[in-house]
Amino acid sequence: MTLSKVKKVKTKSKDRGELAVSLKDLKHVKQLRSAGYNPRMITDRRLADLEKSIASFGDLSGVVFNNSVKSGVLISGHQRLSSIKGWKTRVQVDAATDDHGTVGVGYIFAESPKGKQVQIPLRVVNWSDRRAEYAANIAANAHGGEFDNKKLAQLVEKLDMTKIPAEIVGLDQLMLRGLRQRLAKEGEVLTKPTRTNGTQNGASGQFNEATVEDVESDTQHKCPRCSFKF
Repeated sequence: MTLSKVKKVKTKSKDRGELAVSLKDLKHVKQLRSAGYNPRMITDRRLADLEKSIASFGDLSGVVFNNSVKSGVLISGHQRLSSIKGWKTRVQVDAATDDHGTVGVGYIFAESPKGKQVQIPLRVVNWSDRRAEYAANIAANAHGGEFDNKKLAQLVEKLDMTKIPAEIVGLDQLMLRGLRQRLAKEGEVLTKPTRTNGTQNGASGQFNEATVEDVESDTQHKCPRCSFKF
């Protein structure tokens, strides 16, 4: 299947499952019910900052490209495009305007060497002010929430991580062990924290692996040379 023509494949109802809301009746944001298990959280302050960013630059998620003659560079989506390097791609953009300099919206259609197909939202803007471009680039990378580690741990426990590569969901093995240790401390699972005996940097004995909770603690460290605390 080539990307020059994207065919609409009809699927049987049994493959799709039941729809909570008919697509023709899906008209209001309030119908998009949030997931109670969502492990992503954001403070009131950062939420207010995100609101200001959206009001200033529009939506910066997906891929945003500044098509100004003076610029012609990506504002956001660098990692997304890097991740599909080597894939067959096709861009489809329709003219669109808004109060944030948008001149087009569409999708990047991509097909992997193994035939997997994805589509990534694309927004094209025309910003001649380079300072606005720079500010939007920072905002696209800076705004966002943090994980509620308890919810994240509970969600991970519901998955069979022996069948799902951790890197697909953006986690690594150290973080997974830390999440399991967190639940173990709260008595929600029987997984015990990993303890290791050995020698490291000349110090022998028993030590514990660092967990997510340890990294995020307010522990003060002091440089032995300059006494700087961090």
